[in-house]
Amino acid sequence: MPIGMIVVKWDNRRGTVLEARFPPSLRVDPDLTMKIYGSHVLGEAREANLISIRVDDLRIISYFGGIEINRYVAILLSEAEDPEDYEEVVVEVASRIFDQIEGGEYLEHLEDLFKLIEQYPHMSIEQKVARLFLDPMKVFVLQKLREKGLMTLDQLSGEIKHAFGLRTVDMRSVLSPLVKLDLVVTRWIEGASSEVAFLVRDCEILRVPPRTKKVPRDIRSSVIALFSKYKPDSREAMVLARALTDPDTYRVLSCIRKKGVVSIEEIRDEVDIPSGELFDILGWLERNRFIEMRGEEVFPLSEPLLLIFFPEYQLRKMIELYGNVESWDEGLRQYLMLLKESYMEMMREKR
Repeated sequence: MPIGMIVVKWDNRRGTVLEARFPPSLRVDPDLTMKIYGSHVLGEAREANLISIRVDDLRIISYFGGIEINRYVAILLSEAEDPEDYEEVVVEVASRIFDQIEGGEYLEHLEDLFKLIEQYPHMSIEQKVARLFLDPMKVFVLQKLREKGLMTLDQLSGEIKHAFGLRTVDMRSVLSPLVKLDLVVTRWIEGASSEVAFLVRDCEILRVPPRTKKVPRDIRSSVIALFSKYKPDSREAMVLARALTDPDTYRVLSCIRKKGVVSIEEIRDEVDIPSGELFDILGWLERNRFIEMRGEEVFPLSEPLLLIFFPEYQLRKMIELYGNVESWDEGLRQYLMLLKESYMEMMREKR
């Protein structure tokens, strides 16, 4: 488990300044904060960057927000931990903190952010991909890449700035989870103004009928009524993502998925959640039409389904747009090779 998390600012007069830490009892040596900062700004580099270092018996994964922000967020790990397991989550947590740095709003959320850090390595791929749907900027990037297939990071940055009214965008923090989850690949292409992002896998989140057939006829009627009017939208995607990514909700939902019709007592025995919290979760699931409760029994109405699939439509799009082979530039040739590799890898994973 992680030992703690620190937020450190560089001050030209005082050097490194510890702005926040969690847990509050965490002891941090000023020499340690200086070593981490020095590793971030080694040489002339002053851009945002992610580092992993070892200091004595500590392993550290840290994200620096660049010279304008001039802060880093570091996770302190025991020697037995693998910093790679925390790469995506430290970038995500740091980005959240940097967004709220001016007013210090992030200080109220340190405990929740640290819980996310603790839980992240143990999340399933389903949960990690579902988290993307909770971030409007990552949803926006996926949509742009669905439309274009490939875009330079400069192009993506410009689109994000325009859509979200931002002056600067840290593309590393935006793309890192997409790359780590094998949805996007970045490559340098000769002649491009910056690295190029290629969409090599796509994902979708949907509500589907429950897999169990052990439900009363009137419940089946409720399921049919629900899906006869079902129209997925962005709000629906966030509800489904919340069901998959909140750890306790996910555990309750997994129990219902596995057992079908189940009693509240059976759920309580399996997931070991305090009664008050369990009823809050069940209430949320009922309000959002995942379940129907009757007395002590819980009946499934629907469940979230996360799909990761090969973007075959990109091949069709390239044929339509670039039917003349002579007009294909190096970026498109590279994209074809990456799509081929992605397809072959997905076929191997299915075996």
